[in-house]
Amino acid sequence: MMRDFVRICGLPRWEPVEVLTNQSAKNQLIATEPFWFAYTVFFHALLTADRWLIAGYSFRDACVNDILAQVWTHRKNNPPQILVVAYGDEPKYEEISAAIWGGNRSVAAPTRANLRVYRHGIAVAPNCSTWARWDGAGLGDVAWQLT
Repeated sequence: MMRDFVRICGLPRWEPVEVLTNQSAKNQLIATEPFWFAYTVFFHALLTADRWLIAGYSFRDACVNDILAQVWTHRKNNPPQILVVAYGDEPKYEEISAAIWGGNRSVAAPTRANLRVYRHGIAVAPNCSTWARWDGAGLGDVAWQLT
């Protein structure tokens, strides 16, 4: 799908690259191609999706958290329904909410009405009542899945 998007838009072809780096260097890397493109697509997908599924993410990546918070601020009048799927007690609900909210006092933080957390892993999540409530909201497509 990405290759078709790149071909249709006339963008240079590139293959995904796995980069191991620290948070400080990552902040600089995401301003360059191909990372900038991936983060931009991620940002716009979140802006338009009524539901977000976030699975297996620790909420400890400042770059991703910044995007979540920026989009949350833009969507303050139309917040998405968010389902976070984890395995175990981490991350805590408060950590998840804080990462998505970003601490912007001009915007309300996520509430339990639009942020649900399921803690028994992605393999069984589609069969749980939490998923059914999130999925049955009668809303549009899922924007992105962090795995």
